[in-house]
Amino acid sequence: MRVRYFAINVKSNTFRRDRIHQQCAKFSIPLEIFEAITPDTISQVPNSYDPERTRAHWGRPLMPTELACALSHIQLWRNLLQDETVDAYVIMEDDVTLEASIPSLLDAINIPDNVLLKMSGQHDRPSRLLFQLPSGQKVYKMAYGPLDASAYLVSKKNVAQLLAYCEKLHCAIDVMMDRSYEHGVEIWSIQPYPAISLNCTDENNPLFSDIGNRYWKYDQDTTFFQKYVTRFLRMKSSLAKRWAEVRLKIWG
Repeated sequence: MRVRYFAINVKSNTFRRDRIHQQCAKFSIPLEIFEAITPDTISQVPNSYDPERTRAHWGRPLMPTELACALSHIQLWRNLLQDETVDAYVIMEDDVTLEASIPSLLDAINIPDNVLLKMSGQHDRPSRLLFQLPSGQKVYKMAYGPLDASAYLVSKKNVAQLLAYCEKLHCAIDVMMDRSYEHGVEIWSIQPYPAISLNCTDENNPLFSDIGNRYWKYDQDTTFFQKYVTRFLRMKSSLAKRWAEVRLKIWG
């Protein structure tokens, strides 16, 4: 598999850019920097974001920083579709800590076309062991993703399917990527994860998330009816998650 490696980085954040370059150099990763979309450049990127649709699914519209983050990932996926030099992109966010050589791990895996390979994760999920790598790490098939978009491999053969779902942007991008039971792209993971997402919430730390802290579940002006719609959509998604767990347990 021919792979290019990208880190999403806000141009003004030289600390994080230098840090991710240093880590990738340690593991001989041929890193390229993708200049992140920011709230100031959102209008330059085609998108079908509808804040009211997102409010219905998510309880509130996306923050400008959440939308910019999502569009950074989506634009890289669009680039992959047009990139004739490779079969897949490894996409990282620039605040990760690398724990292992991702290229070496990928060399040991025959990744099917319809797989989104997660190399970082914040939560345990129902999963089934597929095989063990020579490094000792294990590859799992997951019922759905581990809530993280910090390091993953996406294939040209499944990125169109992922785009068709995620471009709706009715939730944060890491949540949408996780929902394999809706977009249909199977999710595998390498564990222990070779990349650790710091998810820093300390505003005084130079690794503080570019998205910022999120403290609210609903907009203050959300009506009872809007909350009912959101709860219904969340219940529908929750049932789909449970069914995904059952399918994995019974059929693998």
